[in-house]
Amino acid sequence: MTYHNAIKYVMTAPTDLSEDSVGANLKRLWNELGNPQKGLTYFRLAGNNGKSVCAELLMSAFRDSSHQVGCFTTPIQEDIRNNIRINGGGLPFEEFCGYVDRIYRIQARINKTYAKEAAASDPQENNAEATPSAFVLTQHEIMLSAALLAFHANNCTLCMMESDHTQADPSRFLPAPFAAAICGTIPSTDRKAVQRIRSYICHGIQEVISAPQDQDAYRVISDTCAAINCRLTLTSKSEIQIHRIALNGSEFSYRDKPYRLGLCGKFQISNATVALEILEVLARRGFPLTEQQIQEGFRKTKIPAKFEFLSIAPTIIVDSTHSDIAIETVCDSMAEFRELLGNKVRLCLPSGSIVERYRTVLQQKGYEITEYLTFPAELLVEPSLSPYSPKQKTIVEVAKKALTTLKDNEILLISGPYCFTSAIRAALVKALSF
Repeated sequence: MTYHNAIKYVMTAPTDLSEDSVGANLKRLWNELGNPQKGLTYFRLAGNNGKSVCAELLMSAFRDSSHQVGCFTTPIQEDIRNNIRINGGGLPFEEFCGYVDRIYRIQARINKTYAKEAAASDPQENNAEATPSAFVLTQHEIMLSAALLAFHANNCTLCMMESDHTQADPSRFLPAPFAAAICGTIPSTDRKAVQRIRSYICHGIQEVISAPQDQDAYRVISDTCAAINCRLTLTSKSEIQIHRIALNGSEFSYRDKPYRLGLCGKFQISNATVALEILEVLARRGFPLTEQQIQEGFRKTKIPAKFEFLSIAPTIIVDSTHSDIAIETVCDSMAEFRELLGNKVRLCLPSGSIVERYRTVLQQKGYEITEYLTFPAELLVEPSLSPYSPKQKTIVEVAKKALTTLKDNEILLISGPYCFTSAIRAALVKALSF
């Protein structure tokens, strides 16, 4: 299987299945693959905001260590191989294609058997190709299964997994992790999110790390942990000392130890403290790092499209987010530099509820929105096989227009799901390089 065909296979798979079919095909696939999920030692990154940042910080810290560490992240990235990483690096082309090909062949073989059985049961149905597939895998089921194969083949002694707890999340069928972090804050008004976290903790986790929650959400998490004798660790705001917040990073101390981040914004410091508490848990579990490895890893961490200043003159900020809490965080972080950047914002967003949410939050914070550049939902693109597809071309054209009409006293804020921001970001990086 070529890399082109591997991407095509993954990206043409459904993103979700009906509830009555979720998990059954995945478990059969794992059985056909030799059950690579068994014996997996892994840590779960959960919650509604900050998972990918914590994953990047942890992978960067472990990059130069003696530990063999695997990491599986969502959503699907521009280079799909980077969703599955070993010691910080994406899978080689040949290795990635090999895992995906194994999954494809198993799916094709099972569906061929189903088709023969269907044709045999109905003499009038002699066209096997017309028989609907009975064995369907989602994008994330394919990718998670490929990750499990990669972790097994590379002898990973520690793995990290992102999870969103939705019905489409296949990682919920894995054995329970030894520990999990609840990244971001979960508003107690979001009953479904709180219930998902409660159900997840009860799945057999031995230790939970979290940032401070609001009173009601904290009560649910702490009571759930206490009921099953699960250890709960919260980061301590009182032990954070912020020394410097700049456009190119930040400096802070936590528990009297100094750190420098290659990430911008106070909220990234909060994510970093969660990562530091995770590292304490991992050290107790037999995966220690030196203080120098942690400090160097944090300093070198760079994450495209995570409150990223793509350019200062003109000012362009890119952030991959769409949840209400994350939007509030982005606007708060931007306000930290109001005296330097000014008060006028040009928004580049996908159409939908995100537009009204940004309008409300920015106006509450005293910003003037000079223009809305919105894209219809059908132009939201997943990683494309070709940068010259019609959807990509339309996004590139609008991105260039946004750049050429941007005034010196304006901030261009690009936000939305990763598939949207990554396409805009790529177009602007190319335009800015000329």
